[in-house]
Amino acid sequence: FMKGGSVKALVTQTTEGLSDELKEVTTQMALYLDNPATQSILLKPVVRKITRAVDDAQKFIEDAVDGEHGWDEGAREEVMTALKTIETAVKSGSTKQLVR
Repeated sequence: FMKGGSVKALVTQTTEGLSDELKEVTTQMALYLDNPATQSILLKPVVRKITRAVDDAQKFIEDAVDGEHGWDEGAREEVMTALKTIETAVKSGSTKQLVR
């Protein structure tokens, strides 16, 4: 379930597709909402939920035992870096995309 390799693959896939997904969401929102401030307000709960999920994942990964289920320092570092990238992209991307 939470094997190091599986988590790493999933987080990497998420990181790679995130930019396109953010663009798509903001494009779709712009079709119906002209005001960037309104769009930003509507995205805040989504950003908070993603941030909370990233925080929970980081806590789990910090507690993972080296040598069990494919976790080691290298895998942990790669996943943590990718999670930070996701968090940063979501926090900054949601506002950057809207302020055109």
